[in-house]
Amino acid sequence: MGDNNKDWLLPEKMLGNQKTIQTRMSAGEISEELGKNDFGAYYALLNDLPVAQRWIEQHNMTDLLAKAYIKNFHNEFKRAQSILDVGCGAGFITKCIKEAYPLVYVVGVDLAEDAIKYANKSFSNVVFIQQAIDCNFNMKDTFDIIHTREFYPFSRTNDYEYICGILTALLRNLNTPGELLIVGSTAPEHLNYSIFGFVDRIRRDSRFNNCKIQQRRIIKTKVVHLLGSNPVAGLISMCLDHLQGSHAGCLLFEKKF
Repeated sequence: MGDNNKDWLLPEKMLGNQKTIQTRMSAGEISEELGKNDFGAYYALLNDLPVAQRWIEQHNMTDLLAKAYIKNFHNEFKRAQSILDVGCGAGFITKCIKEAYPLVYVVGVDLAEDAIKYANKSFSNVVFIQQAIDCNFNMKDTFDIIHTREFYPFSRTNDYEYICGILTALLRNLNTPGELLIVGSTAPEHLNYSIFGFVDRIRRDSRFNNCKIQQRRIIKTKVVHLLGSNPVAGLISMCLDHLQGSHAGCLLFEKKF
């Protein structure tokens, strides 16, 4: 799970891992070991392998769930003229944002080559860019909203300075005023390697004095799909969180100046 050593999640390390997986799978090695990796799932999806749907579902990237997920953020997204989806994967959520808000300029960016190839092949009305997201991350455009979901390093390291470096880079690409939404697990056992474990420290950090920082609970995607996004669904989601020990939350940075 979490790792004190951030080296494995550096873009250059992940690019090397991606190349290894592509080479093994192109040589005919199709295994659960590779499928559990993001890059293997994307490779299978791009190449129409029979295992692709099952592997993609393990990563919660199905179109149906993506549409339900977007309902959680209607209030934020409806005010935007431009949205950047960072770590967009194969583009399901990015595509659903564009469908829900067709007049909004939507861009998805991800490190995974096969994910971006699949997204560009499948969703022609959205701009998808393969690019590393590191402390020097910079886009040609700036955006009203930047969205991330289970994005490294926010969900895989307890290196505070590295988290802040990525956070600063994302805020640099955000308009003023603008909103950065970071979605991930807030379950207690996950906080030691997640940005959600540093919320109080970030609020005191002078580098983020230009932001109002709020933490919100997210209704479970499957509950939204069945019941919509409403107080009843929220209550049911909280009960399920308690029973399953699984919590999803959103950290919202409102950039003021």
